[in-house]
Amino acid sequence: MLLPPLSRLALPILPIIVGVLALIGWAWDVDFLKRGISFSVAMNPATAVGFIVLALEVLRCYGKNIPLINPAGGLAIFIVIIASAMTFSDLIWSTSFHLDQQLFSSKLAVESGQPNRMAPNTAFCFFTLGWALFCLSYQAAGLNLQ
Repeated sequence: MLLPPLSRLALPILPIIVGVLALIGWAWDVDFLKRGISFSVAMNPATAVGFIVLALEVLRCYGKNIPLINPAGGLAIFIVIIASAMTFSDLIWSTSFHLDQQLFSSKLAVESGQPNRMAPNTAFCFFTLGWALFCLSYQAAGLNLQ
């Protein structure tokens, strides 16, 4: 069943809000905004940015005439794909890109005494979701990827 037009635009707003709140939590040291639940691990800032970019790409795919989102959508989704692949490589094969350690790096180092890294399953999901949204945007544009 297709979602009504309002739902298609309202649902991607939630990950944008969660991502922005997590970034605000890191910027202003608000623990509740970084964690959500007091005993959970704080969201990595790169994860927050990934949520925001992927949700903006969903808005770009389904909300055709959003002037601020359309021009940068393709580039942003490629950045998520490349960054998540590099992060996944760091976590699985011990490469040393450390893209998930760039935002708020001084605060990440003191968080619980261990480096706050993006989880491997999150990096993998961002990679696959990035490619899925890339393919959907090409399909929406009427291009054939075969």
